[in-house]
Amino acid sequence: MNKFFYLLLLLFCYTTHAALIVVDNAQDLGLVDGNCDLRDAIKSADQNTGFDNCSAGQPDTLDLIVIQVAGPIQLNSTLQVRSSMAITTPFNAEAVEIVAAPNQSVMRVAPIIESDNDLSLINLIFKNGNAINQETGGGLLFSSVNA
Repeated sequence: MNKFFYLLLLLFCYTTHAALIVVDNAQDLGLVDGNCDLRDAIKSADQNTGFDNCSAGQPDTLDLIVIQVAGPIQLNSTLQVRSSMAITTPFNAEAVEIVAAPNQSVMRVAPIIESDNDLSLINLIFKNGNAINQETGGGLLFSSVNA
């Protein structure tokens, strides 16, 4: 990986008190397996607690999740995002495909706190999201604070 990129990320995280959470596993098992998959990383950022092998998120800041796997990431269910975060790949990396589980959205964004609602998605491709009706979304579903 580009050491300069990680140096910039660490500098960003240090100056903003944001967490840097690195995804090192493309599987979506939902198990404690000693890896940090995307679901564990989002949960760590949302709850400001480290899950499985992920770093803990930080309160009141935009946590940075870096997907360090080539992908694709095949999801078993919709990802739930409830706080501010940025999800990206390393600088100059190929885009990572995130594939929805059958008949589901890729990601549901429903912040718990109104002021905690910033989301950046960089260099990601969402595939196969299914919009069954107006309330299920396709690739992404954005909900109100009270959803």
